[in-house]
Amino acid sequence: MIAAPENPRASPTSPDVPPHPAAGGGTDTSRPDAPDVCVILDDVRSLYNVGAVMRACDGAGIFTVHACGITPFPPAGLDLRDDPRRGPVAARAARELRKVALSAYDAVRVTHWPDASEAIAHVRGYGATVVAVETSPNAVRYRGASVLQVRPLALVFGHEVDGVSAEVLGLCDAAVSIPMEGAGRSLNVAVACGVVCYEAMDQGLGYAPTMLTVVNK
Repeated sequence: MIAAPENPRASPTSPDVPPHPAAGGGTDTSRPDAPDVCVILDDVRSLYNVGAVMRACDGAGIFTVHACGITPFPPAGLDLRDDPRRGPVAARAARELRKVALSAYDAVRVTHWPDASEAIAHVRGYGATVVAVETSPNAVRYRGASVLQVRPLALVFGHEVDGVSAEVLGLCDAAVSIPMEGAGRSLNVAVACGVVCYEAMDQGLGYAPTMLTVVNK
């Protein structure tokens, strides 16, 4: 068995580890409004993808997600009558997101924005570097990309079919991509989020890529 290196962010005794939010949907105000790393979802349409993104973010120690445009999001409070969406829509969002995100539903703070440009303006307000995860001509391979070391950092993921919109891509400081060696042109957005968020986590903690050597006995 190969043991993963200890993650200092996961240590309950670390003074740098803020507590998890008490509720999903962006209702908790105890956490700082300028996280080291956050995720911006640009018109991601699937409840199940958003729930999986929340779970991936929680695993990587990222507790802030900005859901933009048509991206589903948890209700903002316990009373669904306070939600701007129709009751059945908000209730289904709460039910399905919790089903997929599991404990991450209560750990990850999700804030809804009408448009991704507003979320980007918000993170720029506290000095974040905005990086799109997209197969654009100027994108660099995600693995070892130095831009993922920058803090604070905002990672932008786009629509399941169309990706990050051209307008939003133009607002980003850089782009990274995940190489595809098969028939598909891209990974599922939640899978891509997990891949890049863990790379960003490793780089932020100073971990170097590990090479495993197999010795024949």
